[in-house]
Amino acid sequence: MIEFLREYSDLIILFFTIVVGISTVVYAILTKKLVDETRRMRKSQIDPEISVSLVHNEISISFIDFKVENIGMGPAYDVTFKIIEDFHMERRNLSDVGFIKHGIKYLSPKQVMSFFIASFIDNPEELAKKEIKLSVSYKNAIDEVFDRTYILSFAQYSSFTKLGTPPLHKIANNIEKMREDLHSIIDGFKRINVNIYNRKDRTIEEEETERQYQEYLSSKKENGK
Repeated sequence: MIEFLREYSDLIILFFTIVVGISTVVYAILTKKLVDETRRMRKSQIDPEISVSLVHNEISISFIDFKVENIGMGPAYDVTFKIIEDFHMERRNLSDVGFIKHGIKYLSPKQVMSFFIASFIDNPEELAKKEIKLSVSYKNAIDEVFDRTYILSFAQYSSFTKLGTPPLHKIANNIEKMREDLHSIIDGFKRINVNIYNRKDRTIEEEETERQYQEYLSSKKENGK
């Protein structure tokens, strides 16, 4: 065995050198991937992500809201909107809305800005044919610029039906009704029926009960005879 090691010592050393070299290269690659992944994770904590969408209004499924939300983990700075294909609302165009026209200086994570934009009640078929196309540009905390383009179609929100009333709306309606009833009572429009039961009434009731009991005993004795 010793003779074998002596005879092939150079070959053995070369083999282990190659193995160590390959291991070093693999380790370096894995380390670089880990560093890149860590960098991406850290960057995701400061990067915003602006979402622009059409959503059903909470009051009625026939009403559509235009919604802008920062769904990223970092704040968005200098958010600007460019309307490529405009949409005419009841009294103005989408491009005339305040924050669409002038932009948003700061949009914190999870912050939402929305407004009513259209209704499927009047002309549902006509509305379903329309689309909104716009681009959004914004920055993160280190001034990196992000650009997104959105095509919003009304067709996917047509022909919806919904049963019942949302629980939160029921609670709100009940609270409002309670508030109105209380206000009416305070103002004197409604009166509360209150039965007053005082000490004198209690004494009279006790005497009447005692009298009925004595009558019962008397009638029982008479029947016993």
